[in-house]
Amino acid sequence: MMLSLAEEIVLLAYGDDGRPHGTARFLPHGVGGACLLELVVAGRVAVDGDLVTVVDRAPTGMATVDAALERLAAEKAMPARQWVVELGRDGTDAVLDRLVAAGVLERVRDRVLLVFPRTRFPSPHGAEPAEETGARRRMAAAVAGDGPVDARTAALCVLVGALGWDGVIFPDVPAPRLRERLARLRDGAGVTGALAAVEAAVAIAAVLPAVIT
Repeated sequence: MMLSLAEEIVLLAYGDDGRPHGTARFLPHGVGGACLLELVVAGRVAVDGDLVTVVDRAPTGMATVDAALERLAAEKAMPARQWVVELGRDGTDAVLDRLVAAGVLERVRDRVLLVFPRTRFPSPHGAEPAEETGARRRMAAAVAGDGPVDARTAALCVLVGALGWDGVIFPDVPAPRLRERLARLRDGAGVTGALAAVEAAVAIAAVLPAVIT
């Protein structure tokens, strides 16, 4: 099963026990950024400076991404940072619902100390989902190598860096090497301006949540 970047970001944010990692604090921004990046890579939207505009309304075949495309097409052009917030606001729950419906995760409702309700999203077999393993391997190979990488994998690596998850996802890579490689992936992806704009938008939204009126 081919997942969207938003679905891969959600899988990376949850542990095998179905609970979100501490780094998942900014997950909605990651989902919003992932949807936007997916559309850029697919040639459906363009980023001019920080302004996002739709250039092709043809569906991508990925439900979450196509829902984002419909919103972008229906509303006036807005800055990338604002779209990161807008698309991530309700997108995380929609992505989790899709992963549950596809059997990649399951929804488990229980209580902490028999009192406090919580919802977990473990995989059905209790171990890391194969789809997450595949995403981690793609990213590890991209960071370890020196050559070109496909645009979707490069976008996922850059987004992880923008969210501040890079040290957790790549714990064995020295920080200077990691920063250098992520910068090269961004520059070599073929959509440099868009990746840079979305990376900046996610980083700003994460540390200074936007107020949308």
